[in-house]
Amino acid sequence: GRAGRGRRAPEAPPPPPDTPTLAATKQFLKDAGGDGGARPKKALGQNFVIDPSVLDAVAAAPGLTPGQGVLEVGPGTGNLTGRLLATGAAVTAVEKDDALFAQLAATLGAAHPHALRLVHGDVLRVHVPDELAALKERAGAGGGGAPPSPSPRLCVVANLPYNITGDALRLFLPLGGVVSDVYLMLQAEAAERYATATPSSHAWRGATVLARHYADIDLLERIPAAAFLPAPRVNSALVRFRLRAPADRAPLADDRLFKAVVVAAFNQRRKALRNSIATVVGGPEAAAAVVAAAGLGVDARADAVDVPGFVALANAAAAMRDSDG
Repeated sequence: GRAGRGRRAPEAPPPPPDTPTLAATKQFLKDAGGDGGARPKKALGQNFVIDPSVLDAVAAAPGLTPGQGVLEVGPGTGNLTGRLLATGAAVTAVEKDDALFAQLAATLGAAHPHALRLVHGDVLRVHVPDELAALKERAGAGGGGAPPSPSPRLCVVANLPYNITGDALRLFLPLGGVVSDVYLMLQAEAAERYATATPSSHAWRGATVLARHYADIDLLERIPAAAFLPAPRVNSALVRFRLRAPADRAPLADDRLFKAVVVAAFNQRRKALRNSIATVVGGPEAAAAVVAAAGLGVDARADAVDVPGFVALANAAAAMRDSDG
């Protein structure tokens, strides 16, 4: 789905070309909605991928094979779900929309009773660790010619409303060690912030710092607005988050303090860190000492500090707190 704020194009994209995928999507919506047919819901950020080349690229990106597992968020009309199932991987798909869930169950669910598990709910309210554990068991049992494996690879593929991107990343990024990769279709501008932004640039944000602590991030493919039905007024991009297992992340003395320091710093990004982080480290004097202990300049600002710099800053704050305590 697509929803939320973003830089708007001056004009709405042209209507999508008439293709078998578009026809199948419209038929699915008609069947899902009974006599009146179902329509994409703006409140749920529903914009369905209808471009076959985009669907093929997204399905191919994880390199899925039999004996692996994928958690798909927002299957919608099942255009991508069918392609994921064709890889032989076990699929768990989480769908919030009542009518679409029922139609998915009647079509793909009935056709793939063992390979596909459908979950009816909001991914931000579903207990994802339990679903991943069940997916791991299904994938590890083999299938599609794959031998049983106690440690099958799991990944996440999602077409989310723009306005829950941050919440979704807070949910998925800490799952390194359980999940190998997360593939998200994001607003193009947000994709660039996560994947290509550098310190001292306008696009360098707190969300970028936090995400890069947990993952290596790549922008894989740009997706035009016309690839969706209905077409949003912004372009999108497919982004891969290669999650780091806890042992592979930069060591943090206090994960919550790291997040608090990053958020405070970027909430006042034009101020020197000795001022912007004072409220979370014990006052201006403590903040100045923390900045110095982290090896940063006295006038350092958030937008010029890289991820290792923020790790050093948070660890210095934790060390000062613990020594005072």
